[in-house]
Amino acid sequence: MQFEAVDKNQHVIENVQQASNENLDVWGLIDRDWQTDIEVAEREANTARLRVLPRVMIENYLIAPSDVFEFLPPSKRTQTVKTQLDAGLSGSIVDDWLRNGALWAVMHENNAGEFCRERGSGYPSRALAKPEHDDVIQALLQGWYAQLEPEQIMIKYHQKQAAFRALPPVNWYARGIYGKSFFAQIVVPLLNRLFGQRSEGQWRSELYIEQPPAQCPSDIQPILLELLDF
Repeated sequence: MQFEAVDKNQHVIENVQQASNENLDVWGLIDRDWQTDIEVAEREANTARLRVLPRVMIENYLIAPSDVFEFLPPSKRTQTVKTQLDAGLSGSIVDDWLRNGALWAVMHENNAGEFCRERGSGYPSRALAKPEHDDVIQALLQGWYAQLEPEQIMIKYHQKQAAFRALPPVNWYARGIYGKSFFAQIVVPLLNRLFGQRSEGQWRSELYIEQPPAQCPSDIQPILLELLDF
């Protein structure tokens, strides 16, 4: 079995679909991001041999104190390190990042990504690509405002915060935090304080590639078993 990293979910999906058309045995695994359970089920049903990570993204396997500890080399798995990880990756800092995750989720649920990524039909490209009459510009502005009406977004944002906080703590790290940013801004500086300076990329390499975890995370085991049994 051969593994290959591919940038961006859409590229993975396209590669899997092309391989399927050519009768090749290729599987794809993509980040969940902020997709709902219904969206995940539909995506997997619509693309054979495509699976969605159970966590927001791959970095969410490297942000919970227990997960980071398990990915460290055996020589670094000391009780002192465990205590430092527990202290540095929990408490009020997690609550701050749950609020950030709640906003990510609400923006996704309100289709913000469709016009905040400067696609041809999105904001601001749709209005700037060519000269438009005032009535067209007015209609575009009204449509964007309807998708991101501030009062409604704030209500949904606070509701999502409450929903995330009500999750079991283990799920805060799996489904409530934007893992890529948390890893870069919180986990890497903590690891550097404990073990010396390394870049984010060097820590990724050491934790993901050079050193297999002491135990494979339980929520990804069904996907890996499916691939191995195929």
